[in-house]
Amino acid sequence: MLAQSYLSQVMSIPLLSSYPYIAMLSGSILFFTLNCASIVKNVLRVSFFL
Repeated sequence: MLAQSYLSQVMSIPLLSSYPYIAMLSGSILFFTLNCASIVKNVLRVSFFL
């Protein structure tokens, strides 16, 4: 369980560091990228509580 927590924390670092680059996008690419980022963030959050 503890290893899974560390794994989700390590995997969330690139996601959080990419937010400034996501802000430079626009239109449908922005929509698609935000949806993917949201899905990844929610999956990591759920895997932390399992």
